[in-house]
Amino acid sequence: MMVRSMAQANGVYEVAVEANVRWTTVECDEFELFVARLQSLAKMVRNESDEQLWADVLRRFRSIRSSLTVAPIPFPHPFHEWKSRWSEFDALYERVHAQSTIDVVTSFNEVRAALEVLSRKQMNPLGEAVAERFSMGSLRPSAVLVPTSRFVGATDDVLDQLVGSRVKVLTPADLAAIDPLGTLVILGTTYWYRDFPFVFTAPRGRDVYFMRWSWVSDSIPEPELLIGARSGKRFFASQPPAPSNMSAIEGSELVPSIDWTAIVNRVGNSETDSSERLEEGRAYLLSGQRAVILSADLDASIYVVEPELTGDARVHTKDIAELREGDYVLLRAGGDGELITEMADRILGPSKAAQCRVSQIRWKAALRDEVRRTSLQTVIGRLKGLGCSKANYQNLRNWQSSRFIRTSSQSDFKAILDLVGMGDEVNQIWTEMGALKSAHVKAGFTISRMLRMAIVDADLDELVSTGVAEFHLDGQDVGSMTAYQVLAISPEVVSVDEIKIGKLVEAQASWLE
Repeated sequence: MMVRSMAQANGVYEVAVEANVRWTTVECDEFELFVARLQSLAKMVRNESDEQLWADVLRRFRSIRSSLTVAPIPFPHPFHEWKSRWSEFDALYERVHAQSTIDVVTSFNEVRAALEVLSRKQMNPLGEAVAERFSMGSLRPSAVLVPTSRFVGATDDVLDQLVGSRVKVLTPADLAAIDPLGTLVILGTTYWYRDFPFVFTAPRGRDVYFMRWSWVSDSIPEPELLIGARSGKRFFASQPPAPSNMSAIEGSELVPSIDWTAIVNRVGNSETDSSERLEEGRAYLLSGQRAVILSADLDASIYVVEPELTGDARVHTKDIAELREGDYVLLRAGGDGELITEMADRILGPSKAAQCRVSQIRWKAALRDEVRRTSLQTVIGRLKGLGCSKANYQNLRNWQSSRFIRTSSQSDFKAILDLVGMGDEVNQIWTEMGALKSAHVKAGFTISRMLRMAIVDADLDELVSTGVAEFHLDGQDVGSMTAYQVLAISPEVVSVDEIKIGKLVEAQASWLE
């Protein structure tokens, strides 16, 4: 949570009521030609039989269009990953050529040709417009706002060459944390910032410039919400002029939509997936071009970092169900293995840990077998008949998870073991699971302490500016954990193999439409 002094809050207010918002239109014939040809292709393939093929084609073209709309960097810049994109289009062309009409193939080739011409254009008019805006050399603090941390690094490098290091490149989260600016240039359609209303309701610069391409139809959301001066005179930002060209498209079309199905398939699909080890999870798109599926269990938690806070409050656990876009989550570097499980086993020692884990695997496997042999509802009914007061759908799913250790009540645990034919071992297994649970609690305290040591006094500028920062954990030879900013959260809960929960994968540009 952002904490501001009264003086800082007053400064934000003073700038907001005096802000002068302007629109700057940027022209580029090559870019507009690509956009127009892409629109024509999209219309032409609406009735094509292979919907998935054309969804893949259009998603990739639109992903590039979206990125180019925001990035003020030279079009040939490595940021755009042209080599890999051309390889993707080569593969798609083979499919298009094999099953489409001549007109459709021609349209596909025209879009690609226009994009190739654009990719070779050295000067980017958007970058030139930004540089011109700051060329006067004002001493007032100035910044460029980009919608996500993905654009920060390359944009910062380019602007450093064009106008020097005096101009900062910020994300909305950065903007919320800084003092008011003299000049603020906002890149990308306003729809990119709809989840950050303060960008519009409380402008952070005395001079604010929205820069848009000439073919974008954009608007300020709910201008009546913009704050007014103490005199009672309300500040209104004027709406941008309507595009004059025929290829105009709505700004909302340029904000990427996320192919959550592709992310789930990439993370969750495996030859080792087994229906008896499925766990409910939710997909998260992270900064640093990463994605992950985290547990959807309402009791599941994760370590988070809050850069705005100080001291021990910077690092704590948070219920996964309460995560929001903009939060910073801590995950095992490389996404390999559960750190708390590994440390708990160290606490127990190799022999004891192996014994406890075998018992844990045995009773869970037996419970899964019983559910698979009958049904969830049948097992719930039988457990209730055996005196298990907590038997319900959600708890039964949790009990089968490898992350669950034991119930809070021994009588409930005895009912489970009686059900699966292991009742004569209940005292031994209950004791072993108690030792395992205790080791996990101690491991949690140890990890929390190590994280505090690594993060409490750390410089988190890199995390805030790029959305990613790695922290080495000293003292236990456990490697490191990496903080990632949550960029988007899937609205759907899915079932994946439990071993895939928490495993990082590299995000692909094609996942963004």
